[in-house]
Amino acid sequence: MDKKTVKQKSIEIIKIIAFVLAFLILLEGSSLMFFSDKQVAGFKNKLQYAYSFAYEPESSIQIACVGNSDLYSGFTPIDLWKEFGYTSAVCASARQSIQESLNLLKRLFKTQSPQIVIIETDMLYDENPEKDNSMTRTDELYDFFESMKPEYFERDIENVFPLFKFHNIWKKFEGTAKKPTFNSHGYRYNNKTCKLKSREYMKSTASAEPISKMNSKQMDKLIAFCQKNNAKVILVEMPSVTSWNYERYNAVAEYARERNVPFLDLNLLYDDIGISMTDCFRDRGNHLNYRGAKAVTEYIGDYISQNYELECLHFDKNYSYWNDDYDNFINALKYHKTKKK
Repeated sequence: MDKKTVKQKSIEIIKIIAFVLAFLILLEGSSLMFFSDKQVAGFKNKLQYAYSFAYEPESSIQIACVGNSDLYSGFTPIDLWKEFGYTSAVCASARQSIQESLNLLKRLFKTQSPQIVIIETDMLYDENPEKDNSMTRTDELYDFFESMKPEYFERDIENVFPLFKFHNIWKKFEGTAKKPTFNSHGYRYNNKTCKLKSREYMKSTASAEPISKMNSKQMDKLIAFCQKNNAKVILVEMPSVTSWNYERYNAVAEYARERNVPFLDLNLLYDDIGISMTDCFRDRGNHLNYRGAKAVTEYIGDYISQNYELECLHFDKNYSYWNDDYDNFINALKYHKTKKK
């Protein structure tokens, strides 16, 4: 190959690289321009509640919570405020992964400095990729092949470029995003009731269900991010009859001990919390209803008040809007009950 041909090939490669870089910059720019946190939180979509923190005043959130639907169904920041005077935000969505939780926290920490981060641990068993514990490949090679699986690769692309994640929002977009009339701070109300018979799903055993290497490493990164930003971490497992068991409890308890992080498995604390199998669950026990969520929130609030030095903000006028949100929330509940009749 002569010098002229080599030069032409080099120019072509440079053009291709320049095009790709320009395309990536355009994607990122479009994502930042059209899909800001407030845009996502401002009109109806599946991530609207997860981004409710976008409307919180800067440095006003004391407790941030990340996880999947178990969390947004089982923790009510409004009730936490009423009972303890703590401000909190739930950053949760259906089947939310650990990586998505980390990305949400990174966005939240741009404007907030929570002292505590609650991490719902059901995510540790999200799409568990590891079934064969006899693998001999190095962890790095294993992680590489796992990350190239379609479900992980697609998720990574969406996390880097929100344009792909939120493109369907345009179907419902009708103008400038508007701040909600009142903020539930990430909680999703539901008061349907499903009567259950027993708690046998948490029958004691010595066996443990392994946490995949991929999910374990991602959770390590999530915890490390919180600690690097001076936030204390509490691992919590919400009551869930269909997605949890004692084997998972054993594995997560061991994981937490190894990292010196507290772990509350609320599936073992029904009597302490006041959880009833007859009126605290919905959809066959997969999620809590409002009655159950309120009881769980009060238990977590009491745990925090006894183990952490967190200021009660009830009498701080800068946070009086939380009282307004609480009043609006109660009025919404009354309207819901009236409409149901």
